[in-house]
Amino acid sequence: MIYQQLRELVDARADQIRERYPRIPRRVSGYNLDSLLPEQGFDVARALAGSESTLVTILHAELRLVPKPAAQALVVLGYPDIASAADAAPARPAGSCCPRCSARTSSGPSGSSRRFSTRATG
Repeated sequence: MIYQQLRELVDARADQIRERYPRIPRRVSGYNLDSLLPEQGFDVARALAGSESTLVTILHAELRLVPKPAAQALVVLGYPDIASAADAAPARPAGSCCPRCSARTSSGPSGSSRRFSTRATG
């Protein structure tokens, strides 16, 4: 029922949503009406997620949990520039994280800075 009502809302107001809705790069709360536009894929989950239960309340959810890994590891790789890091990205295992870091130093346990000394080899 909510799916149909949202579809009707977008059909009636799509032009107004495009014209008036602010362009906010990172949205974690609020009514994400632009997520319902056809060019955004009519993403109902994204549109409702930030509404903090003012548009919808989830009464039942089913989850597929996965076992916690037996061990975890952290590997820090240093590259001379972002282009070198991007070139090495295809060699990373599937599912590994690749956050963007702007600083070349890390704060150690004592609070002192030290340079990353590990370098990737290709």
